[in-house]
Amino acid sequence: MRGTNEVVGFLLCFCLLHTVNGQGTVVQVKLDENRNAGHQVYSLPLPASNEIYTFFPAQDADSRAALTLFQISERGVITTTKPITYEIGKKNYYDLVAIRRKRGDKEGGIPTSLRISITDTNNFSPTFPQNLYHGRVKEASGENTVVMGLENCFAEDRDTGGVKSYSISSGNEKNYFKAGMNTVNNRNFLVLRTTNVPIVMGNTPEINLTIRANDGVRYGTTKVTVKIIDVNNNVPKFEKADYSASIRQDIPLLTSVLRVRATDEDLGTNGGIYYYTTGVQYFAVDAITGVIKVVKQLDNNAPKSFKVTAQDRGTPTQRVETTVTINIQSVPGYPPAVNPNPGVNTAPVFPEESYSANVREDFPKEAAILVVHAVDRDPPGRNRRLTYRLSGDSTNAFKIDQDSGVVRLNAVLDYNRIKQYNLNVIATDQGVSPQTSSAPLTITVQQVDKNRNAPVFQPSNVQQLVASVKENMPSNTQVGNAIRATDADGIQSPNGQVVYSISSGSGLPYFSINKDTGRLTTVTKLDREKQAQYDLLIEARDKALYPLYSHLYLMITISPEEDNNPDFSQPVYHADVPEGAPANTFVTQIHATDRDDSSVSYSIQNPGNAFAIQASSGVIVATRKLDPTSGENSFLLSVVADAGSRQSEAQVNVTVVSKQDSPPTFQNAPYTATVPENLGQIDNLLCLAAVDVHGRPVAYSIASAAPGKFAVDRNSGKFCF
Repeated sequence: MRGTNEVVGFLLCFCLLHTVNGQGTVVQVKLDENRNAGHQVYSLPLPASNEIYTFFPAQDADSRAALTLFQISERGVITTTKPITYEIGKKNYYDLVAIRRKRGDKEGGIPTSLRISITDTNNFSPTFPQNLYHGRVKEASGENTVVMGLENCFAEDRDTGGVKSYSISSGNEKNYFKAGMNTVNNRNFLVLRTTNVPIVMGNTPEINLTIRANDGVRYGTTKVTVKIIDVNNNVPKFEKADYSASIRQDIPLLTSVLRVRATDEDLGTNGGIYYYTTGVQYFAVDAITGVIKVVKQLDNNAPKSFKVTAQDRGTPTQRVETTVTINIQSVPGYPPAVNPNPGVNTAPVFPEESYSANVREDFPKEAAILVVHAVDRDPPGRNRRLTYRLSGDSTNAFKIDQDSGVVRLNAVLDYNRIKQYNLNVIATDQGVSPQTSSAPLTITVQQVDKNRNAPVFQPSNVQQLVASVKENMPSNTQVGNAIRATDADGIQSPNGQVVYSISSGSGLPYFSINKDTGRLTTVTKLDREKQAQYDLLIEARDKALYPLYSHLYLMITISPEEDNNPDFSQPVYHADVPEGAPANTFVTQIHATDRDDSSVSYSIQNPGNAFAIQASSGVIVATRKLDPTSGENSFLLSVVADAGSRQSEAQVNVTVVSKQDSPPTFQNAPYTATVPENLGQIDNLLCLAAVDVHGRPVAYSIASAAPGKFAVDRNSGKFCF
């Protein structure tokens, strides 16, 4: 006898069955995933003493799968045969039809349609597709600046609850970052932002974080390395507050006097330093080394002090000045007196046949490039006094001090415009009949990585996008709007000109992108039934010598086209129904599947008043008693499976079985027996009993069994081993 709880369950089930049978609803049952085999799923109302429950045999693959997972006892208790796992993206429910019949009957009975839905439990931890992700952010970024490069950083959860939040579990001791989440197309992406604590780069160009994904109960982790991009936020600093040196007035030209030195805490180009002076003729500072040399013969007009500027190579530049004091010791008889009889004026001579220099394009204006001196053998005086000038290509880009021969930069250089300048240095003496000499000067411009900005996808800083395309569209069909990224370096130079490509993703073989326009198109026809979604990692890269790039994570959904009719499990169904059976007697079940994943509903085109079909399950029942004596021997039903805009038809041949034609029925079936091994022959294992409704003798035989193992007596039904 069932307990109190079972009685309550019986009453509930009884009430449900009043609405289930015929065209009523399906009994909805929920089952937690991974229950052990033998777990009780549902209990149907107790059958009468001469009735039992069975499952309707499988008509299709789905039903066959369901029947391997569940079993039903004669008394209507449904249990599992093995643990069942919930799978995201699958239907996760099983449709069954339980039939209550008199023991031994093969047709008729009262059906109950059940849908057993598997309920997800939180039994999986979130997992990241990658063990390491790389992000980047500029130092000293404002609060809530998004760390770029994490566009494909997300955790997957095989449970329906999904990822609830992200957090930083280690590596954030200075509190530079905070973790957030962005949900796009039902996928939760990590968003890493800066806090109100300014990031100081120092000697640590990377910060290693451990990110935790939480689903409310369980968690998974991954590593994120954030590269700190240096910005030019430090001013150069001279090692000394000021510099001084003492020299003799007759010091030879190009002799080193002293060296100034400045440092910059910024890294890379931002920390590189140039040196230059402005308006100083007698001295020049090497732009790279900071070494100061004498470039003009010292006299009483030589300055006692002057300024030297240290300028870094960042954008925008930072600069600082220092004071250099030179104590010039007078030398008697220097400079030499002018010779009153200069003699014949000879032409100056350059010590070298030609001169050349390499200059980086970020070289500062006023900085010294080189010093060119010609030699004149005339005695001291006008014939020996030289002046210099430049001629040739774009002389406005450079200038030369007419007295000292120091060549300085006079304009901003652009490698992409002019890569080399061909000039001439002309030296002219000041004699009554001036003599000149010239030497070629070649200045080569060296390209500098001035690529300061990576492309940015539009809308501004978006890291994930969703697009869709219909299935079965021809190749070269455009997918969504064209991908667009801009670069703050400007399209006037390669640094700001953007090209597009597909870096990776499941859609790589099926989509292509125009490298110049960002237009994304299909490569072939796509079938949603094979794959309903693809992902792509789109790269936008500039054309700089040392290019910068950004990525966009694109999720492409293949939208369905109703291009498939529902498929019936068989074109013609055959069913028997006993004569005189009461209303709601089970006839058969039909089944159709739709490859477009549309739900299928069923109807009978010619039901008359004898049959009805349950629209959701396809269970057909008789709505009244059927009488063969009145000509109701058989029926041909036209059934329809409707899947939205498409339909399919099948036939159901129903035969009304007269009691006169009913076969014998076994009593107390099914039969079971257990035989110990090595026992030998058993003459009376069990007795079978079948009854013919007309009282006619019944003959017994074995339809199938292991050959020679079992036998049954034809007349008595005695079963032996």
